[in-house]
Amino acid sequence: MTTLRKTVSLVLALATIGLAVITSVYAKDIEVYLDKTKLNFDVPPQIISGRTMVPMRGIFEALGYEVKWTQETQTIMASKGKQFVVMKVGVNAMNTTDASGGSKTEQLDVPPQIVDGRTLVPVRAISEASGLEVKWNESTQSVIIGENSGLSVATPVYEDITANINQINYFISQGKYAKAIKECDNANLWHKLSQEDINKVNDLRELAFKKAEEAYKYKLVPDDLKREIYDIIKTDVSRSLRSPSTAIWPQYTEAIYQYEYAREVPQYAGSIAVFGNLEAMNGFGGYGTVKFLYYIDEDLNIIDRYIE
Repeated sequence: MTTLRKTVSLVLALATIGLAVITSVYAKDIEVYLDKTKLNFDVPPQIISGRTMVPMRGIFEALGYEVKWTQETQTIMASKGKQFVVMKVGVNAMNTTDASGGSKTEQLDVPPQIVDGRTLVPVRAISEASGLEVKWNESTQSVIIGENSGLSVATPVYEDITANINQINYFISQGKYAKAIKECDNANLWHKLSQEDINKVNDLRELAFKKAEEAYKYKLVPDDLKREIYDIIKTDVSRSLRSPSTAIWPQYTEAIYQYEYAREVPQYAGSIAVFGNLEAMNGFGGYGTVKFLYYIDEDLNIIDRYIE
């Protein structure tokens, strides 16, 4: 069978993604530094599911953003010139727009959440979206944020990734293989691991891939799920066009849907790949064809996309 990547390349050429116990550690001794200056927050940083969470207003303002909070929708919108970051409490996604106007959706391992009346956000995701590098120093329980070219931190030590392992196992047990693989990749990317932990993470990644292959190799995407996914894609494409009003067609049946399991792109294993064309007319009278490829995870979050 032709792999999805080869199929998509051809299509685009022709046409031009039991209940887990999540540990929250209230860690008063965690410190956050920006360019060697310690940041002070009105409530201390916390580690939730292995990710350092800090008060939204404190981190955004330290990075030079203006912050707007909408209580009705529990939405955070931060702006700095032409840069925007939009997040919502409980949603594992962050929408960003860079200075050149390019927009994208990034998945979050831990969503913004309200704890003791304060909205906490993941410090790493926000800092990296701002073009900064982030390091975690286990020995001092410190997060260090700095420019990519000039960040100086102590040599990292081996970290306990028990929370990561538990979360990966939970995702696998729930059939959320795309999430499990992403968590494995994050564990390898964000931590300095012992060889034993590297082996554990890689074994779990391979297990998630194999289970995705077994579950989805011959499974078809049902029509009701196609319709739901197509609405998500149309909304996202409309947002990316950034026009006051957009009409998009045709119907969901015109797109191609399939579960992803190909070994060539294991990071998407367990997700649903959707590709095709959309005809769009915006409020300015413009008209054109949008070619797209989306990867949608098991919770119907966008984990990757290509639009042209």
